Amino acid sequence: MSGSTLTRFAFHAGATAMYWGTIWYDFHHIDLGPAIGWDAYGGKLRFLTFIDLCIQALFYALCTGYDLSVLFRVNPKQRLVLKNAKDHMFTVMVFPIGAVSVSAI
Repeated sequence: MSGSTLTRFAFHAGATAMYWGTIWYDFHHIDLGPAIGWDAYGGKLRFLTFIDLCIQALFYALCTGYDLSVLFRVNPKQRLVLKNAKDHMFTVMVFPIGAVSVSAI
């Protein structure tokens, strides 16, 4: 195990925990009233920033899974599938939606 692999795993695991914790906190503790809350049409999924938060959480969970497969020396073919899925998700969803969500503020 190299140090860079452990560092990358620690970063991705921390980011995953932060994003899922933020989603949990938003779901349980933030009430925006009946017009905007979870009971309204579309709920909080109407907002691009919340959609981006969910996509980022899924992406970092996938990155953490890939780092674990590297640490535990999983079959290279299976690892390649995870790597390709991670790279494709970043290129198609994570970066474009994140860039639009941040630049729209």
